[in-house]
Amino acid sequence: MTLAPRKRTRATVVSPEAVEQATVLLEELPEKPKEDLSLREAVGQMQDSLKAALAKGYSYEELAQMLGKQGIQISAFTLKNYVPSGKRSATKGKTRKMKKMDDAVAESVEPEAPTAEDPPAKPTRGRRSSSTAKTTAPKSPRSRK
Repeated sequence: MTLAPRKRTRATVVSPEAVEQATVLLEELPEKPKEDLSLREAVGQMQDSLKAALAKGYSYEELAQMLGKQGIQISAFTLKNYVPSGKRSATKGKTRKMKKMDDAVAESVEPEAPTAEDPPAKPTRGRRSSSTAKTTAPKSPRSRK
C-alpha cells in the first residue's frame, strides 16, 4: 500500500493594510503598569523617602520593621545594601573591583629612571625570586617502586 503525498497547506496571507492598522494600534498602546515589583524596584521607588527617614535619625532596623508592617518584608541588612546612607568616605566606599583597578593603574606607571644618587641595583645571577621559585610536590609512595 502506497501513501499519497500530502498537499502542503497554504501559509496565512496578510494584507498590507492589516499590517499597517496593527502597527498603529501597537504603537498607540499606553504604558502598562507593572502589577508586582521586585523588592529592589520597590525600595528604589521609596529611596528618597527612606533617605529622608535615615536623615531624621531612624535606623535601618526601625525602617525594616515599619516596611514589614506595610507588607514589604525586608531585612535591615538588605535595606542598607539597597539604600546606602552615603556616610562612607571615598576610599572606604570603593568596591574591591575599583580598588584593583586603582592598583593596576598605579602598577602600570613606569618607574622613574634611577638618578646618580640612587645605588645601582644588584644583579641576580641564576637565582629565582621566592614568588617564581619552582616547588615540587612530594612523591607518592606508589611512584617510588
